[in-house]
Amino acid sequence: MNQNAKAVVRHSDTKAIVRHSDTWVGLALASFGAIASWKATGFDVASRSFPMILGFLMVVFGVLLMRQVVIGKAKHVCFSIPIRVTMVTAIIAMIWIGVITIGLGYLLPTFAMQLAFLLSCGVLSLGKAATIAALIACVSYLGFIAGLGLRIPESVAPWLI
Repeated sequence: MNQNAKAVVRHSDTKAIVRHSDTWVGLALASFGAIASWKATGFDVASRSFPMILGFLMVVFGVLLMRQVVIGKAKHVCFSIPIRVTMVTAIIAMIWIGVITIGLGYLLPTFAMQLAFLLSCGVLSLGKAATIAALIACVSYLGFIAGLGLRIPESVAPWLI
């Protein structure tokens, strides 16, 4: 056998694989991606490709993450911190969806959501986080309007965009 060839080390302990945080994150990614792709099959031809590709990529990344656990290359992370971050992130995302749904525009709610995400990470100062949040909101707005030709939900106040 070639000495330069890398041996693939696999976990023999099934409990370790099931308890690993990346197994569950990978499973969630793969599941949500599969559901998104499946739901996209009911869209019209013009709207179908973007969610199907995004869903497929989520499945691929989820499977790759789970593969890292099986071959023993993934670092185990305590679930208590990711669960707190996940809950905060989920609440922020639900508020964003609700705000957009009731017609408060796209740019301001997206800026606020990105700012909340960045500040919850605790890495950036308020000024840097606001700058990055503004860039993300503007680029995503332009991407949806100019790049993809999608309509943004109408606002109750047109000046909110």
